[in-house]
Amino acid sequence: MLVRGTDQWHRFKQLPFNLTYNVSIFEVSNAEDVINKGDRPNLTEKGPYVYDEIIRKVNIVFNEDNETITYQRKTELYFNQEISGPNLSENDTVKMINPAYVAILQMVKMILPEVILITTKKGIQSCMNAMFEDGLLMTNYTVRQLLFDGYKICDFNNKKCTVLGISLCKEFINRSKSIEEVIDKTTNEHYMKFSFLNYKIDLFDGVYNVETGTEDINEVGNIKNWDYSNYSTFWGEDHNTCNVIKGTDGTLYAPHVTEDSQIYAYSTDICRNTKMEYNGPGSYKDIEGYYFRTSPTMFNSSDPPNDCFCINQTMGVDGKPTCFLDGVMDMYPCMGAPVLLSYPHFLYANPKYVNALDGDIKPDPKKHELFVLLDKYLGVPLEGHKRAQMNIVLRPISEFKKVTGKLPQTVLPIIWIDEGLELPPVGMDMINNLFYNTLKLVNILKWTFIGITFGLTVISCILLYNHLYSS
Repeated sequence: MLVRGTDQWHRFKQLPFNLTYNVSIFEVSNAEDVINKGDRPNLTEKGPYVYDEIIRKVNIVFNEDNETITYQRKTELYFNQEISGPNLSENDTVKMINPAYVAILQMVKMILPEVILITTKKGIQSCMNAMFEDGLLMTNYTVRQLLFDGYKICDFNNKKCTVLGISLCKEFINRSKSIEEVIDKTTNEHYMKFSFLNYKIDLFDGVYNVETGTEDINEVGNIKNWDYSNYSTFWGEDHNTCNVIKGTDGTLYAPHVTEDSQIYAYSTDICRNTKMEYNGPGSYKDIEGYYFRTSPTMFNSSDPPNDCFCINQTMGVDGKPTCFLDGVMDMYPCMGAPVLLSYPHFLYANPKYVNALDGDIKPDPKKHELFVLLDKYLGVPLEGHKRAQMNIVLRPISEFKKVTGKLPQTVLPIIWIDEGLELPPVGMDMINNLFYNTLKLVNILKWTFIGITFGLTVISCILLYNHLYSS
């Protein structure tokens, strides 16, 4: 349970060790031919670029009236050159189809009524050309720019942008957490920039209210409310199963894990619960545990109970709103942009996704599935990997034929992330001090007690025998 001032409380506020945050980026080696000839994308996976991840709980309030704790989470990410290896650097440049440009073109079509789009498309295209500093559809940005520093996508001071263009820019800021507004009063610069992950280190991911486990240890760490509700509103307004907030925040689990346990965690990165079920026994450095993994159908949205994730917002490769084939999920309500989520390398997805691509796209459960190994007594994660891939839709957009007219119709992987944990020595010491050293001591005392009892019994029998026969 979570009690202020205890070792468990301090570990709750901040783990005594770092997680690893691994980012792999898909470079499109034939980007020019994809754009100009409609060739199949040929992918080269670059990475993983490894970051040390520190998660701290801040603004903590202990609610004595209902035995809950309210807090926010602050994430820090620091590039680890040693683990990444000497051949990888944040200054590496990556050739890719510009994800922000493709996303904004799709969003323009989604946001603007057809009549306005037809009459203003030339002005919008001119503004779009002015928005991006580097070659529209093809980019050569550094890893650091793509992930955190961002690259300019809309200059509010550019005179080529009409009032409509400026309004669209502001609309993107309001919708997507990957787009940030920059106002520099010293230089009078005013623009937007896009990055994949800067929001994670710049923003809190909501307000958590969790159980302390005082009344029921099996409830420890379970989220009672997130952002003051036990339902989200990402997947429709009603209280459907997709909007239920259930489980922990993924850093704490209840003890006494069994083969019948179902492990739930709520992830703000994907705005939904993840459910993990028993997948066999395992061990980590001689500590026994149970493996739990997510379902292969986790990113399916065509069948119950996941059909409420089908929101028909992002347009498919045919230009029509769709649920997408199995293994790919529309994240527009969560990310505010036409981004699709899947397991890395389209693991467990419809084969059509992999078959439309060439190069480094080889799904492998050992490398790409999502799992955790929990200590069966304490519920402490011994090893785990939370993995997901972000994708965009490539297709010709009729209103912007000049730029997109020759694009192939495909779902294109952009990056995939592996948030990993392998319990380090300090974590092993923590577990041993918490439980296993005590368990060994209890075991020694048990057998010592049995030995003493047995010895006393033998002595008593001898004394009784001597007494009977001496009489």
